[in-house]
Amino acid sequence: MTTPWLVELLDKYSSKNYHIEYDGFLSNHMIHGIIALYRLAADEKRIQEFIKFYTHKLRDPEVVKEELTIEDLKGARISYPKLVEYYRGVYRDCNNDMKTVLEKVWPQLCDGSAGSAIHGLIHLGYALSVEHDPSAIDGLAYVHHSYIPITCEKLNKNPAIFGQGKENPFIVVNDMTEKLTDKMLNKVEDETIQKMANSYLQRRIAALFKFYPEEVLEFVGRIQVPKDVKTCLDLAYYALHLSLIVYVKSARKNDFFLLHGITSGWSVVQIVKILGDCDLSRRTITVYMAILLSAYVGQLSPKLNSTDEVKDEVNDEWWKKITEELLARELDEHIYKLIQVCKELWKDKGWPECPIAARIALDHSLKFRD
Repeated sequence: MTTPWLVELLDKYSSKNYHIEYDGFLSNHMIHGIIALYRLAADEKRIQEFIKFYTHKLRDPEVVKEELTIEDLKGARISYPKLVEYYRGVYRDCNNDMKTVLEKVWPQLCDGSAGSAIHGLIHLGYALSVEHDPSAIDGLAYVHHSYIPITCEKLNKNPAIFGQGKENPFIVVNDMTEKLTDKMLNKVEDETIQKMANSYLQRRIAALFKFYPEEVLEFVGRIQVPKDVKTCLDLAYYALHLSLIVYVKSARKNDFFLLHGITSGWSVVQIVKILGDCDLSRRTITVYMAILLSAYVGQLSPKLNSTDEVKDEVNDEWWKKITEELLARELDEHIYKLIQVCKELWKDKGWPECPIAARIALDHSLKFRD
């Protein structure tokens, strides 16, 4: 059960009082940061220190353009408060049951969750992890607000594209790099792409999704998964594990967008935990893998040849020291989230990449591009 003081903080810093973005198009991470610190067992005093550090970035809610419909606002990146009100209405219509809300609206949203550097998906996942429905509604509205879809008939016919392949994932991603990088770069200056996205990586992902969706999904479908993957939750965890391996092996240490692959993958797990075994979960995971592969190619495919390791014995005491080191420093909120996810995954799954990723995040500044 979430503590009352956390609920109070999340309510205070929700979309009721602050815009979901700042400085033009940068995403407001206050809610994610608070939840990550809470899950790291930071006390209220430490979380208040983070809030004080971050508050200067916050902006007042946007002005609403009433003449625009909800459909008009899909990917338009304006009138965000109108979207929040819409999804609050859906929530009420669904008797305040978040699973029912997801089953109703997520089929129309999940294909476009790549927008805003996946932050809508991340916002949703973090909110679901602590069962704070108002923040989950904000996350749904943000996916709608920044919607950049991968659209093709192949996905409509078979939402379970990911999980049916027979090839090593790293061979697949190398082939995708070879065949789609130049095509992607040739399309990023297209007028429609310039209107859809406002950062270099977002434009590259948008170019792949708009002009080459069939090819992207073909690569996703070629990836083989382990035989012990039986459920949608197993599949979501495997996809998350792949993102963690890519982050750890990347020669570009602490790549900003590869880090997002981990926190967004963890968010997909939170969604699948609620939806269960169903086509909507399978579709969500397939779209996530399309985003992950496209983000890697969009970052011009950093070499995956790093051999970092943690030489100390990794146990609960090791994680305690890492957490103490983390909380003693005022860092970019992405680092709190990355280490929070890795700490939880190490405890639940024992993946050896978890401590390596945590150490990389602490020892290297965030890299956006070479």
